[in-house]
Amino acid sequence: MESVEELCNSIALIHKSEKILDGKVKHIRNSYRNETYLIEYTGQRLNFDGSQPFHLINETITDEDSHTIRIKLNGKHTSNDVLQYLIPQTRINMLQEVIPSMNEIFIEKVNLIP
Repeated sequence: MESVEELCNSIALIHKSEKILDGKVKHIRNSYRNETYLIEYTGQRLNFDGSQPFHLINETITDEDSHTIRIKLNGKHTSNDVLQYLIPQTRINMLQEVIPSMNEIFIEKVNLIP
């Protein structure tokens, strides 16, 4: 499925002889955005108490002061709100939106079919 994303502009996803999705790869992936971000920061481990504009999905500590978290935005908050919350507390090395791959989208669509 990764090579499809690299080679094709438009695709059709077929499951059990039925077309379940078609269109431009970029448009399909963008339509399945789910407000999930990956953030890498340096410094002390942050305490997430529920007051932040996101909820924590998972956290990885790569060494003593380097941390990677996966978050999902709460309500109508934006990535700017996340940065405003985190910058006073730590040093942000990376903030990246996680856009589902075509493989993840296909699996999601197939699992929704009764």
